[in-house]
Amino acid sequence: MTQIEPSSDDARDLLDKLKAFSATLEPPQRALLAALLAPGVALAYEGDEVVGFGMVDWIPDHLPRALERAVRERNLHISGW
Repeated sequence: MTQIEPSSDDARDLLDKLKAFSATLEPPQRALLAALLAPGVALAYEGDEVVGFGMVDWIPDHLPRALERAVRERNLHISGW
């Protein structure tokens, strides 16, 4: 499989699209999206600057159970890295 090296423009475009998409979600869905994206966002920062992403009762080491189940039920995997 060929590795893809996204550009900074690609990254900015993706973040803009995620922001627009998240605005269409209900609050519980936004919280789940934040939990799904949080580990990747945290990697972009050095130290402990990212805390909770505005979520309440989120445990950084675990995805919410509902999200874990949905990912497993759909047999989702990340590939192409």
